[in-house]
Amino acid sequence: MSDKYYQGKYFLVSQTKHNNINTVIYKSVFKAETVYSKMEINCRTGKYRKIGEGINNPKAIEDFTNKGSWMTPVYEASHYDVVKFVCK
Repeated sequence: MSDKYYQGKYFLVSQTKHNNINTVIYKSVFKAETVYSKMEINCRTGKYRKIGEGINNPKAIEDFTNKGSWMTPVYEASHYDVVKFVCK
């Protein structure tokens, strides 16, 4: 998937599933850097939460100490495409 605004490309790196929760890592490749994002996705509810992020290397991903609330993806945002792809 790609985004015209950020001029980036996005790739699913890994996906695991446990108790109906998908944990995924995807990378966003931009001109200046590559961002690795870690998310939990509940396909039953269609909601997600970001649980970690890192720059330029998947080993640099730091898990957030507070996972935060479950959110509904916003249409045309990168997380919307990731949730849609994982839950298809």
